[in-house]
Formats: sequence, C-alpha cells, structure tokens
Amino acid sequence: MAEAAAAWGCPAAPWRAGEPLAPLLDAAGVDRIAVPYLPTGWTCDALWPDLAPLAAQGRVICLLGERDRTTWPHAKARFFGVAKAIEGCLWECGISGAG
Repeated sequence: MAEAAAAWGCPAAPWRAGEPLAPLLDAAGVDRIAVPYLPTGWTCDALWPDLAPLAAQGRVICLLGERDRTTWPHAKARFFGVAKAIEGCLWECGISGAG
C-alpha cells in the first residue's frame, strides 16, 4: 500500500472487508471510486456487500473495456462461446485482421 501511494503520489488508508467503506472515502475526500467490472463469482460475492451502499449512492464506477463489453455476453461456456463469435466481436470493436 505504501509503495502504491508513493508511486501515484496519493494518500493510502487501510480498509478491511466488513468495515464500512464510505467513512474512509469521506475522510480522504473521495467522492467516487472506480473498480474493475466484478463478474458473478467469489470476488463479487466478497466485495459487493461493502460496495453496494456506495453504488446505491452513485459513488461506484465500474470499468469495463470495449473488448470485454463486446465478448462478455458470449463467454457462457468459458472461451468456446467467444471463439465462435470472435470475428463479429472484433469487427464490432473496430479490429480487423485484413491489412
């Protein structure tokens, strides 16, 4: 945590799961936080109970890249669904193998 704070020139504060996150953010003067997209699974199960109150207040921004947004709906059978749809997904993202 100290290394990250030094690298980005920002304050750092420890947070432990189960503790309310809003007071920590408020003390740091942070209005909103950006988090990676949390798919269904253990990571979401672990973090969402603490993030949900902030999300309800509009204080959480979920980041999801264009390629992930395009391919995610096809990833129901691991990579196999994406593999079947990859040509259309790449086209939708403006990526072409022609050249």
